[in-house]
Amino acid sequence: FPTGVARELIGAENGVVISVGDRKGLSDAIYSILSDPEQQLTMGKANRQKTEAFYIDRIIDLWIDALEIVLSRET
Repeated sequence: FPTGVARELIGAENGVVISVGDRKGLSDAIYSILSDPEQQLTMGKANRQKTEAFYIDRIIDLWIDALEIVLSRET
């Protein structure tokens, strides 16, 4: 897949990356997920865990840590 972001955010455990214009691939992926309740549960759980890294409280803490490091180097 041509972009790194999709590869980083989407893996077999939490989604499917389909190439632009690949109608058959999209159709197959949709069918596969809709016909497999266990896969739906597994992907749902994996995505909930993945989103925790992007919660605003977590992001704010990361920014504060980064700023503290930068400011401590300037003194």
